[in-house]
Amino acid sequence: MLLSGGSCIKEDEMTLLDFIQILSRRKWVIILTAFFTLDVFALAVFNTPPKYTATSSVRILTTRSGSADYVEYNVDYSTRVMNTYKELATSAPVLEELGRYVSPFPSLEVSIVPDSELIEISATDIDPALAQFAANKLGDIIVDQSKLMVSTDEPPVNAYVAEPATLPDKPSSPSPYLLIGLGLAVGLFGGLALAFVFESLDTRLYTLKQI
Repeated sequence: MLLSGGSCIKEDEMTLLDFIQILSRRKWVIILTAFFTLDVFALAVFNTPPKYTATSSVRILTTRSGSADYVEYNVDYSTRVMNTYKELATSAPVLEELGRYVSPFPSLEVSIVPDSELIEISATDIDPALAQFAANKLGDIIVDQSKLMVSTDEPPVNAYVAEPATLPDKPSSPSPYLLIGLGLAVGLFGGLALAFVFESLDTRLYTLKQI
């Protein structure tokens, strides 16, 4: 610390020039760390088999009341029905039924399309044909289950496959560009961290300011 004319100047504050000088001295630490990390991520990309996702849509229709001039929608009932079928699609009896036709079992995801009467069924697997078959078969099982769920207390429900799944021709994951970009970012940040660690452990003096 220097005192001059009553002012106080902190000599240990890091400036942009100090930062650039550290990066210049430790550039090989940064480069080698980024290169090594990028290699690890690249190996992970090449050794991970691509996965394909096929999606089918099932429409759930409930009876509406009213006339030709005015149709009354029971929003609460429709929402309850949609959530019921979403949970039904991943219930143990339905998955057990699907397991009779599909082996090995793909990864399944069932979601409700907002502001619609559609339920989307997504199946993901390394075999695109298996993913397509599983998504379509689960949709068929839901339609069959709707015919068994008949209640005299509530309006009937009509379910049908609105859009069958097609054979996916492009993998959905992993994205090589995303993983390589992530590896480069991780490598650079790791290299910067190591550069400052080595700088803090180095007792040599490089600049007049340090002296």
